[in-house]
Amino acid sequence: MTTPAARGLFARAIAQSPPADAAYPGEQTAAWAAEFVGELRRVVSRPTTDRPAFSPIGRSIRPAPTGGAPAADDALRARPRAPGPLSLLRNAIPRSAAPPIRVAAPAQEHQAAVRWESTEREDDVRGQTAASVAGGLTPGLAARLTAAELLTTASATDLTLAALALQVRTPDSTPGTFCLAPVVDGEFLPERPLNAFRSGRAHAVPLIIGTNDREGSIFRGRADVLPRTPGRIRALFQQAPAPSREAMREAYPGLPITRAAADFGGDYAFWYPSVTVADRHSRHAPVHVYRFDNAPRLVHLLGLDATHGIELYALFSPENTRVARTMTSLGGRKPFTHAGERMRRHWLRFACTGSVDGSWPGYDEHDRLTLIIDDVDRIESDPRGDRRRAWQAFRPGL
Repeated sequence: MTTPAARGLFARAIAQSPPADAAYPGEQTAAWAAEFVGELRRVVSRPTTDRPAFSPIGRSIRPAPTGGAPAADDALRARPRAPGPLSLLRNAIPRSAAPPIRVAAPAQEHQAAVRWESTEREDDVRGQTAASVAGGLTPGLAARLTAAELLTTASATDLTLAALALQVRTPDSTPGTFCLAPVVDGEFLPERPLNAFRSGRAHAVPLIIGTNDREGSIFRGRADVLPRTPGRIRALFQQAPAPSREAMREAYPGLPITRAAADFGGDYAFWYPSVTVADRHSRHAPVHVYRFDNAPRLVHLLGLDATHGIELYALFSPENTRVARTMTSLGGRKPFTHAGERMRRHWLRFACTGSVDGSWPGYDEHDRLTLIIDDVDRIESDPRGDRRRAWQAFRPGL
């Protein structure tokens, strides 16, 4: 919603769980770019037989129900600020945007690294690598390529493996950040999205925005990318203004124990940025806010509750699929599917008409009226206001 190229592309937008975003210094962006290129060079320099078995388009990768996915949400939320024809931005439905996340600031070193030095050089490299690209770069050729040449000739699998390696290290090396994020380049994305929302430069289209009850509970094991470990939480507290720290501890009693830490990390990455976007956008366009609280009994027993992405199953999964049957095997199928049906009605009406049912009031910074979607839907004013106020003091720069 903040990229000028998308101006006029959508008439309305639905955003689910937008992530945090703040500009990184150019030095950080350049460091990540250099680290990624180094990791990619290591990946492609290994014999093919020694590389992990992975295929981004293999049978083992099954796409989640569509209607917006985390990475797509990052791009879509950034779009209402990139240059382009006024008639293009009409409707957008960004949902479940990717985790913890800040937008990278421009770095001349990074931009230079991915430019071809000359057309002659480009043609030469393409001629040398044409045969190799079909089957993957050879270690010898990879060692001779520049960063730009390596990035433009590596296979999708090798690019993904290098990105995953960098992504796994980032939450501990720079807590609260996410290295795979849009870059504020001054042109396609002229400024931080939240700055555009604050100033009213985001495209003023009607917006539905929301999160789930416990966004952070699903991020465990290999998916542990949120600031939910003691070390990561400690780093964020050290960065925060000293007077704000006690209120944050009171908002999440028991930090850094597991449950409180999961909620802290989820609210950092998803909930508080969503509230911030809703607050700022409501000054310039109609906004409706929701929170999805419904989850089947088995999901509650696993300690996940209404976690990140669970509403996608309510929205899109038929009741007789294996996942749906397993998820609801201990009860809660009807309330869960009925909640999804109500969401679909809201979404379809909004997409087609730009309005919602009269029972769902508009959102503003005075009342912060929010639709809570559960077994029985309800309206709450400023839900979890104590947490919101704690985050406002804890992250004044957002």
